[in-house]
Amino acid sequence: RMLKGSVRHELPRAAADARLLVLGRTPLSGLERWAAGSVGISVIAQSTVPVVSVPGSWVETEGTGVVAAVSDEPSATLVLRTAFEQARATGTRVIAIRAVDSFGAWSDDFPVPRDVAERTRADAEREFAAEIGRWSQEFPDVQVELRVVSGSPPEALLPAAADSQLVVVASRRPGEVIHPRLGSTARNLLAHAPCPVLIVPAGRPHLPPRMSVLARTAHPPKRSLSRTDPVPAAPQT
Repeated sequence: RMLKGSVRHELPRAAADARLLVLGRTPLSGLERWAAGSVGISVIAQSTVPVVSVPGSWVETEGTGVVAAVSDEPSATLVLRTAFEQARATGTRVIAIRAVDSFGAWSDDFPVPRDVAERTRADAEREFAAEIGRWSQEFPDVQVELRVVSGSPPEALLPAAADSQLVVVASRRPGEVIHPRLGSTARNLLAHAPCPVLIVPAGRPHLPPRMSVLARTAHPPKRSLSRTDPVPAAPQT
């Protein structure tokens, strides 16, 4: 389908009824890098359907699992459901990561006692484990690994993305002026993650509550076809 007009406006509009929008991500330099990045970010920010950004240098591997970038915002539910569904469809595990404030911004002027920081981290780990436990009950066949990391979300997520099949993150973050629907965590992942990044749009009332890239939740495949399996014959007409 040939579209007329601005890519950043026409592409999200054309994909409004799709289940998924796929964008390629090719490393450029100079003005080309700035222009391409701007268009890609704008398309993702305006999309009302999930978008997966695939690096041009990415080579599909087994990977260690599907990384879920979990925050304490309402979008965490959508991120976790998408990550668990994707892990079930690909027969891998979920690596759920939550970054907690390490009081680094306050430590210079207001030293924080070590026991306070440790207690804060312990509380975060306990709450996170309880939250993930509910998803494990709904997806008992999916293994999950919890990681509570001190620091910023990009610092916690980028090392995990280096050996993963996919990173799932929400798109909406209120309060930003330039791209109010795309937060700094998503932009960092789009710029630096070596694996595909799936951005699920939070706060969209018409978005299906259950979204999976590879399989429908109601009928998950019993197993994935391997490269040696025969291709099913097309029906005769």
